[in-house]
Amino acid sequence: METMLTDKISQIDSLKSELDAIKSGRSSFVSDKKRESVELPAIVVKSSPASGRESAEIPEFTGKVIAVNIDNDFVVIDLGSASGVKVGDQFNVYRAGKFIGNILVIQARDNISACDIKRVTTSIKIGDNIR
Repeated sequence: METMLTDKISQIDSLKSELDAIKSGRSSFVSDKKRESVELPAIVVKSSPASGRESAEIPEFTGKVIAVNIDNDFVVIDLGSASGVKVGDQFNVYRAGKFIGNILVIQARDNISACDIKRVTTSIKIGDNIR
C-alpha cells in the first residue's frame, strides 16, 4: 500500500511539474509542436435591405414552476433542453401577470430544469409562470 501511495505521489509531482512548465512556457510539449498557420475560408455576411429596426430572434419560453425548495433557494421548472433551455438562461417569474422574481438555470434536463432563485419580491410558489 505504501509503495502504491509513493508511486501516486510521484505521478502527481510529475504532473504538477509539467503543468508548471506549460504555464511558464518552457514545456517541451509546447515548443516541440510545430507552429503552423491555418488558412480558413472567407466568411461572407450578407445584409438584408434596411427595413427600419432590426432585431435578433430571441426565443420566448413560457412555462411553470413545478417544485420549490426555499431552504436551498432553487426551483424546478417544466422546461428543459428539449425546449431549447440551456444552463445560464435566466427567467422572470410571474403570478397573475405581476413580476415576483428572477431565476437562473443551473441544470437542464430534457423536460425540466433546476434554477437558482436570484431575486424575489414575493415567495415563489408551484404554478407560478415563467418567461
